[in-house]
Amino acid sequence: MQGKRIIGVLMDWYRPDVISGALAFCSGRDDLALDVRWAMRADWVNREVLENWHGVISHIYDAKAVKEMLEEIDLPRVELNVATEHKHRILTDYAACAEMMVEELAEAGCNVVFMGKVNPANIMHHHLFEGAMKAVEKYPDMRFEYFSKEESSSMGQHFLDLACRIKELCDDGKVGFISPHTGVVHTVEEYLLGFGIRIPEQVALISLAKDAQKPEELAPVPVSTIELDHWTKGYQGAKLINHILRGRVNGNSEESIPPIGVQRRASTGATAEKDPYVDRLLELIQQSAHTPVSVGDLVKRCGLSRRPLEQRFMKETGMSILEVLNDTRIKIAQKMLRETGSTLEEVAEASGFTSAPYFSRAFKRETGMTPGSYRSKHKVR
Repeated sequence: MQGKRIIGVLMDWYRPDVISGALAFCSGRDDLALDVRWAMRADWVNREVLENWHGVISHIYDAKAVKEMLEEIDLPRVELNVATEHKHRILTDYAACAEMMVEELAEAGCNVVFMGKVNPANIMHHHLFEGAMKAVEKYPDMRFEYFSKEESSSMGQHFLDLACRIKELCDDGKVGFISPHTGVVHTVEEYLLGFGIRIPEQVALISLAKDAQKPEELAPVPVSTIELDHWTKGYQGAKLINHILRGRVNGNSEESIPPIGVQRRASTGATAEKDPYVDRLLELIQQSAHTPVSVGDLVKRCGLSRRPLEQRFMKETGMSILEVLNDTRIKIAQKMLRETGSTLEEVAEASGFTSAPYFSRAFKRETGMTPGSYRSKHKVR
């Protein structure tokens, strides 16, 4: 790392995609290096390490001593935790998450959207609560309810109280339960099933995908979740640190990162799992195939590391990312050859190929015909 500006990553919660995003920004830049040694255990870092960094991306919940060190040293810093006030922040758009949740529950046929009691001190809860209330207003046949009972005697009692209230609301129609914590939804779901409540026929459940232990997949009825874009937070965080170090940022800055999409599971009535990362990549291919964009460029914009995304893409489509990208480009070229008099160079450029010879080879490989032969046979007269 000698001669490079070092960006550290400090977190006390498991967020591997934050690291992948930050690394994607730093890769290939000769003047930047990423130090992620304490990206999971921020409480282990020491002052000497911090003083050797040039900037830091932080997402800390509980490590109070580390927060204090950061304030004392006053490193250029980008904060990812919505609960932490700082002049430079990259945050999840929790209001957009709530809107997506309500849309999913509306599609599931819910008449009532229910949330647990909101902790006023928890900014994430507040944004989700406000977003859900606003989103419900779009649906005339839907109403919003929240848990108004005074503090329960214990956490276990609180979950039971939530389940009892949901059971009562079932008398008014189908209920959709929203929580930022999948572990809470998982526990409430077990109580509801014990009461004889049918999921998703009587109650639909949805939460945020932010628990490393993946309780949404382990629940008795797998829970639908909103997938958060931690990769983009990491990428944009590193980008902002770089701008700060270069003196390109004046004053405060804050960016909201929307969620990736809904991971539909059985708790909202999904009959087949639809992968939001694959959906996003397919959309990007349609939008970008006419440009010389690479598979690597597309993957960077999806918020997931390349290998797991390639595996998920192959599982859902039966094709590799490159195969779908090339297939889309060939279809663009075929349409132009049929309907226009454009030269091969123009067709190649408009369909995302870097040169006419490369385009011609790829076209013949995919179709068994040269572009000229295809045009002669299929030209619209």
